[in-house]
Amino acid sequence: MTKNTLILVGILIALAIVAFLVLQQPGERSVTEPGNTPFLTVDSANVTSITITSQGTSVVLARRGSEWILDSPGEHRADPVAVGALLTEAKKLTIRSVVSKNAEKHSIFQVDTTGTLITLRSSASDSISFVLGKSAPGFSEVYARLTGSNDVVLVNAAISYAAKRPGSEWRDRAIIRMPKEEIREIRFQYGDTTFTVAWKDTSWTADDQPAQEWEVTSLVSALSDFKADEFVETPPTTPGKPAASISFAGTLIRFFLPKGADKYLVHSSSSSQWYRMERWRAAQVLKRKKDLVTTL
Repeated sequence: MTKNTLILVGILIALAIVAFLVLQQPGERSVTEPGNTPFLTVDSANVTSITITSQGTSVVLARRGSEWILDSPGEHRADPVAVGALLTEAKKLTIRSVVSKNAEKHSIFQVDTTGTLITLRSSASDSISFVLGKSAPGFSEVYARLTGSNDVVLVNAAISYAAKRPGSEWRDRAIIRMPKEEIREIRFQYGDTTFTVAWKDTSWTADDQPAQEWEVTSLVSALSDFKADEFVETPPTTPGKPAASISFAGTLIRFFLPKGADKYLVHSSSSSQWYRMERWRAAQVLKRKKDLVTTL
């Protein structure tokens, strides 16, 4: 071989060694590329309880009949959308790649005790647990590990966003939730002023005057899934007279605006819970008759 050829071969060998060493660094996909291998074997449709533990704090969600309950912290109605999102993401989880089989590297990927431990239970004897670690570069994937396994894998990061939230954010902020079809009459009261929006024959009316369909449709949509911004843990003893009230489908919602307050206090006849609500959110349903009637 010529001198130049030997130098070239030496450079290629050096590059190969460097590439090998780099591929062994933590976080690189150097073990295998399974593709669409399922990460979990549990049927999320049969899950009856979920426990999420992170930094010594646990959130426990339990299904009772058709509803999900936040069992800990406290005991409250759980947000069905949040629970559904978590179970949906869990069902879709696939192993995108295995990045390590070395138990000593668990801490590097935060899939040890520093991670978020999630247990899905479908019966007293049937459960599966896994740990969510830190986000991978790019933040579209997260490191994960089944308990009892040394394999650290990459999965879609959506599961992390769905699971990692404070206990209070698992509570259902819905003041009322019902099918839109059940709302066929809405009565408003502002002090001594009242008016009624009703579906008559084939159209909406406001005190028997033709109403703008798109305005009422938007109102009905907002009322069918009406959410607060905050929970009031200590009910007010003397809230005063309501600034406004709305009644529909057997439910009365009252809005109070204490002097100097920038948010409404809201209470529904369907629950003992009190809420706080930003004015802009309340404005979505606190309509005046002039906002709804058809203008010629």
